[in-house]
Amino acid sequence: MALLKCNTNYIAVGSVTAFCESNSKWNKKIGFFVTMNQLSKCVPLDSGKPCSQIGNFPGTIHYMTWLPYTTKEALITKLVSGTRTIFICDPDFTVKGESQSLSFDGRWSAEPPKCVSIWSGCEVLRSDQG
Repeated sequence: MALLKCNTNYIAVGSVTAFCESNSKWNKKIGFFVTMNQLSKCVPLDSGKPCSQIGNFPGTIHYMTWLPYTTKEALITKLVSGTRTIFICDPDFTVKGESQSLSFDGRWSAEPPKCVSIWSGCEVLRSDQG
């Protein structure tokens, strides 16, 4: 048996186990590793419309899917139906609104939330000038 184990900040894509059959061949291909940053886009499916990036958010957006992947290149092409987003605000801020959204047929289940200071309740202000 082969078992794919990931280091911290990496996830396995594809099968994490494979078994050696009586003909001395593996029963399936073993998956591969990607960093959490590579999950910003997901592999396209045969059905369903791909979703665009969900929108502006002053924190971190993680895009995740548990759908089967085909290749490393396909992993970073389009967001697909079934992709889940998790919104994480910077330290000292909390999410105001839905902390997750799910894509289906080209639409998201919720708009991006806002990040508000845990100290004042004010929204995060961002400047394009640095």
